[in-house]
Amino acid sequence: MSDIRSQLQQSLGQAYTLERELGGGGMSRVFLATETRFARPVVVKLLAPELAADLNAERFEREVQLAAKLQHANIVPLLSAGESAGLPYYLMPFIEGESLRERIRGGLMPISEVISVLRDVARALAYAHGHGIVHRDIKPENVLLSGSAALVTDFGIAKAVLSAKTQIGTANLTVAGTNVGTPAYMAPEQAAGDEVDARSDVYAWGVMAYEMLAGRHPFFGRQSAQQYIRAHIVDTPSEVHQERPEATEALTTLVMRCLAKLPQDRPHNGSDLLRLLDGAAVIATPAQARRTEEPVPAMSASWRWRAISIVVFALALAALAVTLRGRISATGSLGALTIVPEKSIAVLPFVNISSEKEQEYFSDGLTEELINLLAKSTDMRVAARTSAFKFKGAKIDVKDVAQKLTVAYVLEGSVQKSGNTIRVTAQLIKAADGKSMWSDSYDRTLDDIFSVQDEIAEKAVKALQATLLANAYAANSKPRNSESYNLVLQGRHFLAERTQKSVIRAVENFQQALLKEPENAFAYAGLARAYRVQAGQGWLPVVDGFRSSRAAAERAVAIDPQLAEGHEALAYVQSVFDWDWAAAQRSYGKALELEPGNADVLRSAALLMVKLGRFDEAIVGLRMAIERDPLLSSAYSDLSFTLGATGDWAAAESAARSALELSPNGILRHFNIARALLFQGKAEAALQEVELEKGENWRLMGLAIVYHALGRHVESDRTLAEYNAKYASHAAMQIADVHAYRGDVNEAFRWLDRAYAQHDAGIADLKDDPWLKSLALDPRYAALLKKMKLPP
Repeated sequence: MSDIRSQLQQSLGQAYTLERELGGGGMSRVFLATETRFARPVVVKLLAPELAADLNAERFEREVQLAAKLQHANIVPLLSAGESAGLPYYLMPFIEGESLRERIRGGLMPISEVISVLRDVARALAYAHGHGIVHRDIKPENVLLSGSAALVTDFGIAKAVLSAKTQIGTANLTVAGTNVGTPAYMAPEQAAGDEVDARSDVYAWGVMAYEMLAGRHPFFGRQSAQQYIRAHIVDTPSEVHQERPEATEALTTLVMRCLAKLPQDRPHNGSDLLRLLDGAAVIATPAQARRTEEPVPAMSASWRWRAISIVVFALALAALAVTLRGRISATGSLGALTIVPEKSIAVLPFVNISSEKEQEYFSDGLTEELINLLAKSTDMRVAARTSAFKFKGAKIDVKDVAQKLTVAYVLEGSVQKSGNTIRVTAQLIKAADGKSMWSDSYDRTLDDIFSVQDEIAEKAVKALQATLLANAYAANSKPRNSESYNLVLQGRHFLAERTQKSVIRAVENFQQALLKEPENAFAYAGLARAYRVQAGQGWLPVVDGFRSSRAAAERAVAIDPQLAEGHEALAYVQSVFDWDWAAAQRSYGKALELEPGNADVLRSAALLMVKLGRFDEAIVGLRMAIERDPLLSSAYSDLSFTLGATGDWAAAESAARSALELSPNGILRHFNIARALLFQGKAEAALQEVELEKGENWRLMGLAIVYHALGRHVESDRTLAEYNAKYASHAAMQIADVHAYRGDVNEAFRWLDRAYAQHDAGIADLKDDPWLKSLALDPRYAALLKKMKLPP
């Protein structure tokens, strides 16, 4: 081992073992190491001696610690920093895959893939710029491709080097004759040593984007950048650029704007860039794969649990985010998507043809089990239960269903059950031509139902040439007792109805299932969900309900650690009731590792991001859930809530109207529209909407607020009094909202304290609640955030 490696190993101590040198660039030497305790790989970057000259190591480490606070799906996190023989080093997770530079060398990239990667990088920039951090060295070498996501590395390092220099008094990047950055990607002001800001990163993004489109640097050639891209990309496009010529031209226009010499002529920052990029993205196709034959290595599994921003949303972000912008039109109506992934399927409710119609719970349960089983696939999109069941009992046209659910294939069938005997038929249909890919029938006993499910799912996966996780057919949670299985299906059926009586029946069914089979993880997971519904609706005391939910979820996970439903149920309690944000992140991460295509988990995990104030990630997560469950109105309601938390009330209104279109009689539908209208200054229109709200509690809350906005204070007081009389026992958070909006600050804090003491589920949304904006500067608000262990 060389002296440098020996010294570095000594500095790292026993916590890490250096394996080999990976190479490096002008700024550092790069080594692969293994973290001893968890046997997982990390990358150690040792700064080059010329860069480390006159550098204060302690100051460098402090700056790295600040950069390490950046936690985002498209940013490789910094783990720690130190010093070895006078040379600073820092550690990062090892990400499997390849760099964007390697991908560019592999040939021209399709426009859909270009936009997918660029959008991920723009998202990373938007997040970092929002936190006051400029990268200063955006280039293909610092963009890693892993799975379907692009991740930016070395955020904050250039700034850390600059800040740690002891012989400078200026904020430029040229230090002691050494450029902290790469000249070929430096903006003119950066190369000249002038002050830099987010627009310098936008320039570097433009250079990188140009290379991805053209396969060459914009300023290395005889023709000007504008002439070359016009002649070779727009006017006479190659085959890879012909898939969406309009998107190619839109993107090239944006790229040339990013390359403007004057900073004021470029997009201002990552958020501005992201908004402009969407103009091209909505008409581009998603990248189906970044390689033609070999599957892309996924992010190292040992790191999936490190941060939910990496675990949850980097799994399928790039391919999905491009398509989802077209889901909500400017008017709020649902837009049809023309892009249908080849590996996509909807399982329609299997028809119950039994003589006893009450056996319908069984056919529904079989359908749901198939959906859950197929959702374990790592590379196949499966329409979620809610959307698929919209077509139950209807006369359907396969092509129409496939178009509405944006899938390429439809799996349908029937179930006939008599006592312990069942007959299941199944057929896989290709939507494009209506032809049957395969069909089969199974005559079995109820005890063999799991093998039937496995066979059907395996055939569907094989037909679509998709990959199913290895544990899909070996889950320990499968009930061994047919009576217990029957009772679990009945419990799920009643739980889905969401009435007070039906949920009580669901609890009874799950409990009876456990009497038949005490180690039934599905039954415990069902109980966990039922108890949390009862607690959330005020049908059980909040504390009792959530404690029971947690106990059931913990038992489900203990029986079968591979049951995603159990981890999701536990994560929900950890988030909404325990306020244990780190534990909730771990549980959601595990659930999504087991079922990356589960729309319920994606949606629930996204709402955790909202609670933590990480709205950008939450919006992406919700759109991913909507992609899988396009007819789920509540997901659009959640999206409306989240967009409102960002202050984008026009988009929030649009999402709320989509929710109403899907579910005209659902609760919160008119309330969410009214809320968005009110914050846009349209109080009269808000009143018209809130008067139509189906949920009495939300209607009363909304009226109390809107009446106040209109100056009708007597009516506001009267409505609030009625609201208190009916709902004070389990709506303390909402009552606090009303008082805060009306300016009753002390009353608002009194009700917030009550919500905290009661463990009101709504108080978990303290950080993102727009009604509470007037309280933000009050010391009591900061104190409450601290009690909730929420970031300031």
